[in-house]
Amino acid sequence: MPDICATLRFSTAGMPETARAQAVRDLHLHERTLLSGKLEPIEPLEPLPDYPLHVDVTKRTLPGLAVVSGTFSGLRHAIRPSWAAANGENDLLFGVNVRGCSVARQRDRDMTLRDGDAFFATRDGSGFTITRPTPARFVAFRVPREAIAPLVGRIDDTPLRLIPPRSEALTLLVTYA
Repeated sequence: MPDICATLRFSTAGMPETARAQAVRDLHLHERTLLSGKLEPIEPLEPLPDYPLHVDVTKRTLPGLAVVSGTFSGLRHAIRPSWAAANGENDLLFGVNVRGCSVARQRDRDMTLRDGDAFFATRDGSGFTITRPTPARFVAFRVPREAIAPLVGRIDDTPLRLIPPRSEALTLLVTYA
Protein backbone atom coordinates (compact mmCIF):
# COMPACT_ATOMS: atom_id res chain seq x y z
CA MET A 1 0.00 0.00 0.00
CA PRO A 2 1.17 3.56 -0.54
CA ASP A 3 3.09 5.43 2.10
CA ILE A 4 2.41 8.85 0.55
CA CYS A 5 -0.64 10.87 -0.42
CA ALA A 6 -1.37 11.34 -4.11
CA THR A 7 -4.19 11.79 -6.61
CA LEU A 8 -4.51 10.61 -10.19
CA ARG A 9 -7.34 11.53 -12.54
CA PHE A 10 -7.85 9.94 -15.95
CA SER A 11 -10.66 10.32 -18.47
CA THR A 12 -11.27 9.29 -22.04
CA ALA A 13 -13.64 12.25 -22.50
CA GLY A 14 -12.32 14.42 -25.29
CA MET A 15 -10.15 11.63 -26.74
CA PRO A 16 -10.85 10.40 -30.23
CA GLU A 17 -12.64 7.04 -30.04
CA THR A 18 -9.81 5.44 -32.02
CA ALA A 19 -7.26 6.43 -29.34
CA ARG A 20 -9.26 5.39 -26.27
CA ALA A 21 -8.57 1.65 -26.24
CA GLN A 22 -4.79 2.05 -26.30
CA ALA A 23 -4.85 4.87 -23.73
CA VAL A 24 -6.88 2.67 -21.37
CA ARG A 25 -4.58 -0.34 -21.90
CA ASP A 26 -1.55 1.83 -21.19
CA LEU A 27 -2.93 3.48 -18.07
CA HIS A 28 -1.61 0.94 -15.58
CA LEU A 29 1.74 0.78 -17.39
CA HIS A 30 2.35 4.53 -17.34
CA GLU A 31 0.82 5.45 -14.00
CA ARG A 32 4.20 5.15 -12.25
CA THR A 33 5.51 8.02 -14.38
CA LEU A 34 2.57 10.18 -13.28
CA LEU A 35 2.74 9.37 -9.56
CA SER A 36 5.45 8.23 -7.17
CA GLY A 37 7.11 4.90 -7.92
CA LYS A 38 5.99 3.80 -4.45
CA LEU A 39 2.36 3.53 -5.59
CA GLU A 40 0.73 0.45 -7.03
CA PRO A 41 -0.64 1.19 -10.51
CA ILE A 42 -4.30 0.85 -11.38
CA GLU A 43 -4.91 -2.78 -12.26
CA PRO A 44 -5.05 -3.66 -15.98
CA LEU A 45 -8.10 -2.47 -17.90
CA GLU A 46 -9.09 -4.29 -21.07
CA PRO A 47 -11.59 -2.77 -23.54
CA LEU A 48 -14.47 -5.05 -24.53
CA PRO A 49 -15.09 -5.51 -28.24
CA ASP A 50 -18.34 -4.09 -29.61
CA TYR A 51 -19.06 -1.85 -26.59
CA PRO A 52 -18.56 1.92 -26.36
CA LEU A 53 -15.49 2.61 -24.21
CA HIS A 54 -15.57 5.27 -21.50
CA VAL A 55 -13.34 5.77 -18.46
CA ASP A 56 -13.59 8.58 -15.95
CA VAL A 57 -11.64 7.62 -12.83
CA THR A 58 -9.97 9.27 -9.85
CA LYS A 59 -7.52 7.43 -7.60
CA ARG A 60 -6.64 8.89 -4.22
CA THR A 61 -4.02 7.31 -2.00
CA LEU A 62 -3.18 7.74 1.64
CA PRO A 63 -0.89 5.62 3.79
CA GLY A 64 -2.67 2.25 4.08
CA LEU A 65 -5.60 3.17 1.84
CA ALA A 66 -6.39 3.65 -1.84
CA VAL A 67 -9.79 4.97 -2.96
CA VAL A 68 -10.73 4.67 -6.62
CA SER A 69 -13.99 6.13 -7.89
CA GLY A 70 -15.54 6.90 -11.21
CA THR A 71 -17.43 5.45 -14.14
CA PHE A 72 -16.31 2.63 -16.41
CA SER A 73 -18.07 1.40 -19.54
CA GLY A 74 -17.06 -1.14 -22.16
CA LEU A 75 -14.22 -2.76 -20.26
CA ARG A 76 -12.97 -5.56 -18.04
CA HIS A 77 -10.93 -4.69 -14.94
CA ALA A 78 -8.48 -7.51 -14.18
CA ILE A 79 -7.26 -7.64 -10.56
CA ARG A 80 -3.99 -9.59 -10.57
CA PRO A 81 -3.62 -12.68 -8.37
CA SER A 82 -1.60 -12.31 -5.17
CA TRP A 83 1.44 -14.07 -6.66
CA ALA A 84 1.54 -11.60 -9.59
CA ALA A 85 1.05 -8.38 -7.62
CA ALA A 86 4.08 -6.12 -7.35
CA ASN A 87 5.94 -5.81 -4.06
CA GLY A 88 4.20 -8.90 -2.69
CA GLU A 89 1.07 -6.80 -2.26
CA ASN A 90 -1.81 -8.83 -0.91
CA ASP A 91 -4.45 -6.21 -0.34
CA LEU A 92 -8.19 -6.51 0.12
CA LEU A 93 -10.81 -4.76 -1.98
CA PHE A 94 -14.20 -3.43 -0.98
CA GLY A 95 -16.21 -2.16 -3.93
CA VAL A 96 -19.61 -0.51 -4.30
CA ASN A 97 -21.53 -0.54 -7.55
CA VAL A 98 -23.19 2.83 -7.03
CA ARG A 99 -25.14 2.82 -10.30
CA GLY A 100 -25.30 0.49 -13.27
CA CYS A 101 -24.55 -3.20 -13.69
CA SER A 102 -21.23 -5.00 -13.26
CA VAL A 103 -20.23 -8.66 -13.13
CA ALA A 104 -17.50 -9.74 -10.72
CA ARG A 105 -15.86 -13.13 -11.38
CA GLN A 106 -13.48 -15.18 -9.24
CA ARG A 107 -12.80 -18.93 -9.13
CA ASP A 108 -15.46 -19.63 -11.79
CA ARG A 109 -18.08 -17.80 -9.71
CA ASP A 110 -19.99 -14.89 -11.25
CA MET A 111 -21.67 -12.24 -9.13
CA THR A 112 -23.95 -9.66 -10.77
CA LEU A 113 -23.79 -6.27 -9.07
CA ARG A 114 -26.66 -3.82 -9.54
CA ASP A 115 -27.40 -0.34 -8.17
CA GLY A 116 -26.20 -0.15 -4.56
CA ASP A 117 -24.68 -3.64 -4.38
CA ALA A 118 -21.27 -3.98 -2.82
CA PHE A 119 -18.68 -6.73 -2.61
CA PHE A 120 -15.59 -7.72 -0.69
CA ALA A 121 -12.76 -9.56 -2.44
CA THR A 122 -9.30 -10.89 -1.77
CA ARG A 123 -6.71 -11.23 -4.51
CA ASP A 124 -6.04 -14.86 -3.56
CA GLY A 125 -4.18 -17.10 -6.00
CA SER A 126 -6.60 -16.50 -8.87
CA GLY A 127 -7.21 -12.74 -8.84
CA PHE A 128 -10.60 -11.63 -10.11
CA THR A 129 -12.26 -9.58 -12.83
CA ILE A 130 -15.01 -6.98 -12.90
CA THR A 131 -16.73 -6.55 -16.25
CA ARG A 132 -18.69 -3.41 -17.04
CA PRO A 133 -20.09 -3.52 -20.58
CA THR A 134 -22.44 -0.58 -19.93
CA PRO A 135 -21.83 2.55 -17.80
CA ALA A 136 -21.33 1.69 -14.13
CA ARG A 137 -20.48 4.22 -11.44
CA PHE A 138 -18.41 2.75 -8.61
CA VAL A 139 -16.25 3.46 -5.60
CA ALA A 140 -13.63 1.00 -4.37
CA PHE A 141 -11.34 0.87 -1.36
CA ARG A 142 -8.08 -1.09 -1.14
CA VAL A 143 -6.50 -1.78 2.24
CA PRO A 144 -3.56 -3.95 3.31
CA ARG A 145 -4.55 -7.48 4.31
CA GLU A 146 -2.60 -7.20 7.57
CA ALA A 147 -4.84 -4.29 8.68
CA ILE A 148 -8.08 -6.29 8.35
CA ALA A 149 -7.32 -10.02 8.49
CA PRO A 150 -6.82 -10.20 12.28
CA LEU A 151 -10.35 -8.79 12.71
CA VAL A 152 -12.01 -11.25 10.32
CA GLY A 153 -11.89 -15.01 10.66
CA ARG A 154 -11.30 -17.25 7.65
CA ILE A 155 -10.98 -14.37 5.22
CA ASP A 156 -10.03 -16.60 2.27
CA ASP A 157 -12.85 -19.14 2.57
CA THR A 158 -15.05 -17.10 0.24
CA PRO A 159 -12.76 -14.61 -1.49
CA LEU A 160 -15.63 -12.86 -3.32
CA ARG A 161 -18.56 -11.90 -1.09
CA LEU A 162 -21.73 -9.90 -1.74
CA ILE A 163 -22.43 -7.17 0.82
CA PRO A 164 -26.14 -6.50 1.44
CA PRO A 165 -27.18 -3.30 -0.35
CA ARG A 166 -28.57 -0.19 1.29
CA SER A 167 -27.38 -0.95 4.80
CA GLU A 168 -26.88 2.10 6.99
CA ALA A 169 -23.09 1.64 7.12
CA LEU A 170 -22.82 1.19 3.35
CA THR A 171 -24.95 4.27 2.65
CA LEU A 172 -22.79 6.35 5.00
CA LEU A 173 -19.57 5.09 3.38
CA VAL A 174 -20.72 5.88 -0.16
CA THR A 175 -21.98 9.31 0.90
CA TYR A 176 -18.55 10.28 2.23
CA ALA A 177 -16.43 8.66 -0.50
